[in-house]
Amino acid sequence: MSLHVRALTNSIIVSWTPPSTADHNVMIRGYILGYGIGVPDVYRQILDANVRYHTIKGLGQLLLYLSASTGLVRFSAL
Repeated sequence: MSLHVRALTNSIIVSWTPPSTADHNVMIRGYILGYGIGVPDVYRQILDANVRYHTIKGLGQLLLYLSASTGLVRFSAL
């Protein structure tokens, strides 16, 4: 999985590619995008599995925002 962030004046565009199914035999059910000033999980967005980017709007200028994306997967015991 790769994560890319593009900063604009008052927003950030976060985009990603899902993990390769050849490397991991898991099905992504969705993504959790966390962000905040200095801490990546103050605010959270839960996104569908088919989403590959999200725009975080209404951000302050000259502040350091951290973001993180996590895939939601379902594990089953065999």
